[in-house]
Amino acid sequence: MATGFIYGCDRQIDVVIYDRIDYAPIFREGDLVVVPPEAVRAVIEVKTNLTLEQLRKSLEQIEQLSNYDNVNPPFFKGIFAFETNVDSHRLLQEVVNFYTEDPDDFLQDDDETDTRGWHQIQTPYHHLTCLCVLGTAYGQVAYELNESNRTLRPVLRSRSSATGLPTQAAHFLETLLSYLRFGGLKPFDPYVTRQMLGADTQSTRVGALTDNWWGGFFAKEEGLPDGEERERLDRATIIATENWVNGSAWESPEESVTGALEMAEQTEV
Repeated sequence: MATGFIYGCDRQIDVVIYDRIDYAPIFREGDLVVVPPEAVRAVIEVKTNLTLEQLRKSLEQIEQLSNYDNVNPPFFKGIFAFETNVDSHRLLQEVVNFYTEDPDDFLQDDDETDTRGWHQIQTPYHHLTCLCVLGTAYGQVAYELNESNRTLRPVLRSRSSATGLPTQAAHFLETLLSYLRFGGLKPFDPYVTRQMLGADTQSTRVGALTDNWWGGFFAKEEGLPDGEERERLDRATIIATENWVNGSAWESPEESVTGALEMAEQTEV
């Protein structure tokens, strides 16, 4: 764990957790490192007092860092704050707004520096993993299935204590540790915190971060040349990752898609 940069990205990261067993830092001076993208396991933006402006800047930072995530498996992308003057509902709704704003709503402002509306999610896990403000708010992105059309999409969910306990940090660490079960790192039981907190935890759906047709699902629906392939890979990536963070062994989605295609071809023959 250190502070520093992902090689090729000019954004400094407050906290970067990387694999020192299989990868050596490209540069290291004290606690400052430059690491290859494939070594990264987690990036965390840390704020003393989180404002809405800082939240959006942190989300933009995570958006840029996501370009260096090959999602095989994805790395953890978190925002951690010690306090805020904004209520929890407003903070979490701002995350939803960040990813769902329509750029057409802001064109009349004629401000080239205004990036609102240009943050739609196109790739699974190229977005925030979770947001934690001690004693105030915890939000985590999960994927839900639309029963009517079988698409999967990211949604923001909050977790809170029914009895008012300050459980935000516990949920944050639980999620972080579930993303560190890879390579030479020791296994972790992702259900420990849930078992400890038990029925005290309330989970609430804040809002969807995309519409039903996004990424590969949109490409397939629109009949784009690579639409079916993208949809299969996106679906396999989401299923593999959700299983992995919930305790299963990591299975490469690309390999599973390739294997399924080869099996289908053999069946046709």
